[in-house]
Amino acid sequence: MEEQDINLLRAQKLKDWSETIETDTAKPNKKRLFLFIGAALLIIVLIISLAFISKSRANQDQWDDQDVTNSLITLKPKKKSFLQTVRNFIFKSDEVFQGQEQDKINILVLGIGGPGHDGPYLSDTNIIFSIKPSTNEVAMISVPRDLAANIDGHGWYKINHANSFGEDKKPGHGGNFARQIFAKTLKIDIHYYVRVDFKAFNDLIDTVGGIEVDVPRSFVDYSYPGPNYTYQTIHFKKGKQNMDGKQALIYARSRHGTNNEGSDFARAKRQQLVIATLKEKMLSAGTYLNPIKIQKIISSLSSHISTNLD
Repeated sequence: MEEQDINLLRAQKLKDWSETIETDTAKPNKKRLFLFIGAALLIIVLIISLAFISKSRANQDQWDDQDVTNSLITLKPKKKSFLQTVRNFIFKSDEVFQGQEQDKINILVLGIGGPGHDGPYLSDTNIIFSIKPSTNEVAMISVPRDLAANIDGHGWYKINHANSFGEDKKPGHGGNFARQIFAKTLKIDIHYYVRVDFKAFNDLIDTVGGIEVDVPRSFVDYSYPGPNYTYQTIHFKKGKQNMDGKQALIYARSRHGTNNEGSDFARAKRQQLVIATLKEKMLSAGTYLNPIKIQKIISSLSSHISTNLD
């Protein structure tokens, strides 16, 4: 049978972020002027914040068999002039993302517990984001953590072990190793990865003031992980409810819920729902025009996210 390319854009789509700030372009008005001024101030704050963060950037060793494009880079900017940085914020960058010429940029997002948690580098969440630059569409597809994969040097394991094995081989490079394993297993090009730990997830949601999640159905989980290898009972009711970072993490991680919420597929839907809701909140004017919130977000991301994206 002839292999067919997987079109991830058939998965759940996220609205173009520009829709959240769309205004009437027929004539200038005060609202547009305020948004322009606010955006300009935000750009300045971001540049200054990123400049401070970049000072602490550590040199990262590369994989012996990988070129520079696949080496670990934390979420910090390249060294460019001030004017060049501003130009890249306002206009399209001269740099071309891998996959952009094919109109499909795939990014693997891994959610891990991080140091201090059980199995700190096992990927609790595995989602591939597929971006179509020509239409500004973004789709996401979840990969079950228990999917069997042939991991180089280890044989057949659950695919959520890939990041952990990569960390064992060379600390700090688990995300890139996982990117290669997911690409090989799914037979698609995955150009980039982003690895997020629970702390960043909590901080992001708390920083934007929580999120309102429309829970599709009520459920109870009697076996949710507790401290010191214990279990606890958690429950959620159907309907809209405000969640802070801790509650949203529990909602997204639950694996043994009643009312058909105990499968990996139901769990994946909840994770995508939380991400889509967080995306709307982060791109709202109340967040991206608030320099204090932006600074807190940058601070958390710089310490709790690793990626090969600039």
